[in-house]
Amino acid sequence: MKIILDASAWIEYLSDSSFAEHIERHISHSDCFTLTITLAEIVAKLIRDLRDIKEPILAIQTISHLVSPDQELAINTAQIYAARRKTHPKIALSDAFIIAFARREGAKILTKDTDFAGLPEAILLK
Repeated sequence: MKIILDASAWIEYLSDSSFAEHIERHISHSDCFTLTITLAEIVAKLIRDLRDIKEPILAIQTISHLVSPDQELAINTAQIYAARRKTHPKIALSDAFIIAFARREGAKILTKDTDFAGLPEAILLK
């Protein structure tokens, strides 16, 4: 199975929260992906929290395939973003990128973010 982690899932995993073991089970049985925009979100949060960024970046690079969006993904993202904002007005553009990638690749989205609720691709951490 292919799985893409959003920033909320990575933060939980890297923080060794109560969700970390659950996330680990998904990661260990899947081909794992992370968008570079998600990496930027994670690094920004680590910097805000005055945490080291080197080890988390290395962990993400080791565990997952980093994916840079291409033109096709950008256009699909824009369409998803415009449609999803009608029902989820606070959804981030980065979340729409994740949805577009998951749909293109037939991947599941591992997340704690309720903006993904109701999507067949989403695995919500509760």
